[in-house]
Amino acid sequence: FVVAPLINATVRLGNEEEKNIIFNSLFREDTIPSNKRGMVGKPTSMSSEAIRIANNLRRKQNKERDRGVERVSNIIKEQGLDNNKVIIVIVDDDILDASISGLVANRLVNEYNKPVMLLRVTEDSTLAGSTRTVNSNSKLKNFKSMCLETGLFEYCSGHEGSFGACITVDNFEKANKVFNELLKDVE
Repeated sequence: FVVAPLINATVRLGNEEEKNIIFNSLFREDTIPSNKRGMVGKPTSMSSEAIRIANNLRRKQNKERDRGVERVSNIIKEQGLDNNKVIIVIVDDDILDASISGLVANRLVNEYNKPVMLLRVTEDSTLAGSTRTVNSNSKLKNFKSMCLETGLFEYCSGHEGSFGACITVDNFEKANKVFNELLKDVE
C-alpha cells in the first residue's frame, strides 16, 4: 500500500532514467551518484535514490491531480454538467494531462457522487478517455456494462467501475439524454 502508489506515480510521470532507477532498485543493490540537493554526485544506494525520486514524483502527481480536479470542477460548474446523471467532460492537455485523467475522475466521483467520464478528442475524431463510477451504488456498480448496453460506445475496456471508453461525436451528443433517462430513478 506504500510502494504501489510510488511505482504508479513513477510510471505516470517519471522520465526513462527515473523509471530505470526505480525498477532496477527492486532487484539490485548498486551504488549510484545522488541527485539530492546538497549531495549531488556523491555515492548513494540505488534504493535510497529510488525512494527519493518516487516520493518526488508522487508529490508532483498529487499536485497535478489536485490542479486537474480544480480545473475540471470549474468546467463542470460553468457548463452545469453536474445537472446530469453522468458527468461527461471533454478535456485537453491544457486542462488535464492524460496520464492523470483516471486519478482526477476518481476525485470527481467522490466530489459529485456520480459517474464521471473525462474524454479527449483523438486522432480519428472520436472522444476517448477515463471513466469512473460510484462503486457503492448497486445501480451504478456495473456502469461499464450499462455503457455498452446503450450501443453508443465504440468500446469500454477495463473494470466495471474503472475503464477506458470511446464514443463518436454524434453519440456523445446523445449520451447525456440516454443516461439521464436510464438513471432517472437513481439518487
